[in-house]
Amino acid sequence: LEIQLDEAALAAHGLTPGRVQQAVRELEGVREAGAVTADGVRRSLAIRQRTGSADDVRDAVLLADRGRVVRVRDVGTVHD
Repeated sequence: LEIQLDEAALAAHGLTPGRVQQAVRELEGVREAGAVTADGVRRSLAIRQRTGSADDVRDAVLLADRGRVVRVRDVGTVHD
């Protein structure tokens, strides 16, 4: 996926490219699923969730403040 940001829209909402990057990273979550012990060695298990589609990225919330919601689609264009 490629995200083309609109710098004027980012500035108008008080956002930075770094905030967009953080929101996209948060879509790709790693969650702990438990642990397994074998031969005296404990190993952690994790489940990794990948971003499903360009629509998931477009809908990612960057800012939610007093009823105002700014999503990635409001400050840029996402291409497959």
